Amino acid sequence: MRAALACGALLALAACTAPAGDPIAWWRQLEGGRLAQDRPPPPNPDAPFPNLATVPARPATTGATTRAGIAAGLATDQRDGAFATTRPIASPSLRPAAAPQPAPPGGIGASLAAASAPPASAPSPPVPAARPAIAPPQTPPPVQTTLTLPSAPPAPPHLPGVAGITAPAPPPRAPAPPPPAPAPFIPGAPVGIAFPAGSAVLPEGAPATLRQLAASRAGRPIRVVGYGESLAIDAARQAATLGLGFARARAIATVLAQAGVPAEAILLTGEAIGRGGVARIAE
Repeated sequence: MRAALACGALLALAACTAPAGDPIAWWRQLEGGRLAQDRPPPPNPDAPFPNLATVPARPATTGATTRAGIAAGLATDQRDGAFATTRPIASPSLRPAAAPQPAPPGGIGASLAAASAPPASAPSPPVPAARPAIAPPQTPPPVQTTLTLPSAPPAPPHLPGVAGITAPAPPPRAPAPPPPAPAPFIPGAPVGIAFPAGSAVLPEGAPATLRQLAASRAGRPIRVVGYGESLAIDAARQAATLGLGFARARAIATVLAQAGVPAEAILLTGEAIGRGGVARIAE
C-alpha cells in the first residue's frame, strides 16, 4: 500500500514539473536532452575554395593529315617487324666457315653496309628419291552361287522289311457350341442379353424377349446397361472397353424403340466391367 502511494506521488510531481502545453519539450527532457542537440558542423568549413587558375589548358587537337602520317608510320613499323620475326635464320652449325676478307675501300660506311646485309642462307638438304608407287590390292570378283530348291518334298526312304510311313490324320475339330438360348421372359424381372464375345450383335431370340418387356412396362421407363467385358484394373484400359458397352446398350435400346418405347423413357448406360447387357423396368 505504501509503495502504491509513493508511485502516485512521484507521478504527480513529474506532472507538475513538466512544461505546460509542450509535450515535445517534456519528452526531450525525459530523453536526457539528446534530441535537442544541434547537428555537428560540416567538415572543413573554413577551408579555402579551389583555385581554377591552376587547371592546365586543353591540349591542341592534332590535324587529320598528321594523324594519317602517324598511322602510316605505325603500319610500316609493324610490317617491318613482322618480316624480321618471320625471316628464316640459318643454323650456325650448318653455315660454312667464311674466309676473312679485307676491308673494302669505303671506310665506316662500307663496314656498316656489310653488317646490315642479310646472312647467307644455308644449303638446302638433298631431296630424297621418290618411292615407287604401290598398287592397291585387287578385290577378287564375287562368287555367284545359285541354290535350286525342289518343287516337291523328297519321297520317304524305302527300307526292306519296314512298312511305309504315313503321316497321322489330324484329329477332328469339335463343332462350335451353339449360342445360349435367351432366358424366358418373367414379368417384373430384368432381361439379360448374352452377346457374343467382343460383339454388339443381338443373339437370336433376344428381340422377342425385349418386345415382351416393352409391352409390360405400363408407362414406366426402362433402364438399359451394356457391359464392355473389361478384365483390367487400369482406368485407361477400362475406358477403351466403354465403346463396346455403349454399343450393346444402343442395340438393346433400338429394339425397345421399335417396340414403341419413347426415347425419353429409355435410360441408356455403358459400363466397362461385365458381360452382355441388361434391360429392366425402372421403379
